[in-house]
Amino acid sequence: MRRVFRLLFAPVAGPLLGLILGGASLVVLSAPAHACSCASVDTAEQVEGADQVLLGTADARAEAGNRVELVVTVDEVLKGDPGDVGDKVSVITHRDSASCGLEPLPEPGVPWVFFAYGEESVKGLATNLCSGSAPADEADLELIRSTAGSPADTQSDDSPKASPNGEAAEEGDTGSADGEIVPLWLLLTGLLVVAAAAGAVAVRRTR
Repeated sequence: MRRVFRLLFAPVAGPLLGLILGGASLVVLSAPAHACSCASVDTAEQVEGADQVLLGTADARAEAGNRVELVVTVDEVLKGDPGDVGDKVSVITHRDSASCGLEPLPEPGVPWVFFAYGEESVKGLATNLCSGSAPADEADLELIRSTAGSPADTQSDDSPKASPNGEAAEEGDTGSADGEIVPLWLLLTGLLVVAAAAGAVAVRRTR
C-alpha cells in the first residue's frame, strides 16, 4: 500500500505544493488592488454628490478598531446643514486607505474641506477617500462655493460619483484593476486537477 502511495503521489508532491503556494500567494497579493476603488470625478461632481460640504479644522480624533472619529470645528458651511459656524461636529472615516479611509488623516489646526454624507444630528457625518475631502485650497474653495450655489438637480443621472461607503460607481470606474481576482477555491481546484493528471502520467511511466 505504501509503495502504491509513493508511486502515485511522490512524483507530484513537490510540484503540487509549489503550485498551491504560488496560487495562494497570487490571490493574496492581488487582493489589495481591489480593496478601495474610486470613480474619476471632478470637484463639481464631488460637491453635487455630497450631502454636506464644510470647511473645518480637526481639533481631535478618537480611534477604535478600523473607525476614526474626528472632532471638527465648522469654519464655513459650503453645502447642506452640517452645523453652524463655530460648532463642533463629528466626522467619521475608516483608519486607512485600504478601507477607503482618509489618507493622510487631518492634522490638528489644518483647515480641510470635508465632503460628507448623512446628517450630523443622526449618526454623525461620514467621509471617505473617494469623497474628495482634502486640505483646503483657495482655488478649489472658489469652485466649491460656485457649484454649491447652483441647483442641486443639475447633475445628470449617469454621472459617476463616490458613494458613502467609498465604493466607486461601476460606470466610468478608472480606479479598478483591469481583471478580476479568480476565486481561491476555483484556482486550487484547477491546480489539483493538473497535479492529478501529472501523477497519472508519472505512474504510467514507472510501469
